[in-house]
This record gives sequence, structure tokens and C-alpha cells, in this order.
Amino acid sequence: MKWMSRLENIVLVTLITALVWLYAEGRAVRTDANRSIRIVFAAPVGQEGELAILPREPMEVQATVRGSSSQLAVFNGLVADGPLRIDVTRETRSPLRMADALEASALGEIGVNIDDVSPEEMPISVEAIVEATLPVKVQAEDVQLAPNPTVTPDHVTVRLPASKLEMAKELSAIASLRDVQLDQFTVGVPQKVDVTVQLPASLQTPWTQVTPQQASVTFTVRKINDVLTLDRVPVLLSVPPQLLTQWRFELDDRNRVLVGVEIAGPSDAIQAIRDHKLDVFAEVRPRTDDLKEGVAKLTAVVLAPPGVTVTSPAQTVDVKITPIEATPVTP
Repeated sequence: MKWMSRLENIVLVTLITALVWLYAEGRAVRTDANRSIRIVFAAPVGQEGELAILPREPMEVQATVRGSSSQLAVFNGLVADGPLRIDVTRETRSPLRMADALEASALGEIGVNIDDVSPEEMPISVEAIVEATLPVKVQAEDVQLAPNPTVTPDHVTVRLPASKLEMAKELSAIASLRDVQLDQFTVGVPQKVDVTVQLPASLQTPWTQVTPQQASVTFTVRKINDVLTLDRVPVLLSVPPQLLTQWRFELDDRNRVLVGVEIAGPSDAIQAIRDHKLDVFAEVRPRTDDLKEGVAKLTAVVLAPPGVTVTSPAQTVDVKITPIEATPVTP
């Protein structure tokens, strides 16, 4: 059966030829230009919580990649799996040469050559994350508490970038009662609520962590804010003496009071205003720019006791301004 032996030889030669071709094809060097590679800067494994790294979000670079077909196949798989991790440490210098960074990444392990990277360099920031202990301060809005509310714990541990450490030493964490419906609590009765511990905005970063995140505040509501609408607020003219020698300022009866002035503040202060024990009045303060003959519309500034604020829009009054004629000198 010579034809069977000949067929076997043909099949064997064909198989060997195909294997040789596949091997040569796999070893052939190819160039893949303008490849987009998504990268992300990260701390070495095990140090993720110890470094604050910027830029923080994944970015893209363009590069020319050279390698065999098999190497490029592995490269394509790595790139397709997601952002390529670029490890950085506190010793990493900025700006970072991207060709070196890519060679030191997982791409370097597969033996591809990376050329013409754009951008060539990238600025980075790497700093240690440190711990600080901050006191916790109780903060309430629109309500007055009895003295010395207590908070447990009275200190928290904060992890944050080292550049924030000196600032943190001068600040406090906040146990805010802003989201607590304090007006529903009985005045004079001790209360206890759990709140989230917050930090001043200047200490908040993507890496900042507070431990513990909750605190218990024990407090007594003493005075709740109140509001009042005043039917009549007297208007006074406040004019610098030097202007009175050259100009005359007049308010008619209609402009001597403001109507419907809304104020808000501690309930005891508002009650004292109701009882006419504290005064609220308005001032009109003409400026040099207002000095021309005629009627000027000037803003009346409402003056209220400390802690009391005006919640209604500012009002204007008409002020009649006339020049004072110089007295002729008798020879």
C-alpha cells in the first residue's frame, strides 16, 4: 500500500509546514501605532490606604506598540480588561515619564516595546495619608441650647493627606444638629440623639475618613427662634455733618416709617421687641454720589438687636435733597 504511505507523508509535511508558519507568524515583529491605553495611578498592592495619589481618575495615553503577534495578542487582552495599573510610591518623581511607567507595568512583562507615548510626561502628586485626633464640637442652628451639651465620643480619629495635617490641628469635627427636628422637642427636657460626625469643608478630600462616623449628643433645648412682622419701623436720617452745611435732607410723613418688616431671632429677643423693651429702627445714609437737587430713592438699613436678622427684602424711601444757598457776605 504505497499510496497510503505516500498520503501519510503528505499529511505530515503539511502539518509540519503549518506549525512552522504559525511559529514564524507568532515571532514576526509588528507595529501597532496610535494605540489608546487607559491607565490608572495606584499605590502598590497592600499600600492602597496609605497614599493619596493625583490624578485619581483613569486617564488615556496614546502609544506605538511593537512586538510579535503573540505578544500583541496578550497586550490587547491586558488593555481590554480595563485600566492598566501604574504603581507609584512616595519616591516617584513628578513629572512621570510615561514610556518608562508603561514599561514598568504589566506591559513590560510581556516583552512589547512601547514608543512615541503621548503625553510624554504626566505630573503626579503622591503624599502619605496620616492620622489626626480631632475634638468634636456640637453645632445647632435656629435653636439655642442649654450650656454645655455633651457628645460621645468627644474625639474622633481622622485619616487624611499629610498636607492637611497642620490645618486639622486647628479645627474640630462637628456633631451637627442641623437635620434634627429640634422644634419638636420639649423645651427644658434633656434629649439624646445620634448624628453623623462631619468635618469642615477644608479637610474634606477623597481620602478623608472619620472614625467613628457616628456620635451621640445629649442636649436641652432652651430657646427656639421666633419670627415677627413689624407694622411700623421708624426711619432716621444719618447724614455726615460736613454735608449738612451745603445740603438739606427731608423726609415727608409717608417716608418716615417702613411697613411690614420681617425679623427673626432668638425667642427671648423677639419677645422683648414685641414688649417694646428692645428697639428696631432704620437709617438712611446719603452718600456723596446722591448729592443732587431733587428726590432720591435711598435704601433704608434696618438695625436690629444682636442675633436678630431682617428676613424681608430691603426697602427704599424718598429723600428730598436741596442745596443750601450761601449767605451773602455784607460789606
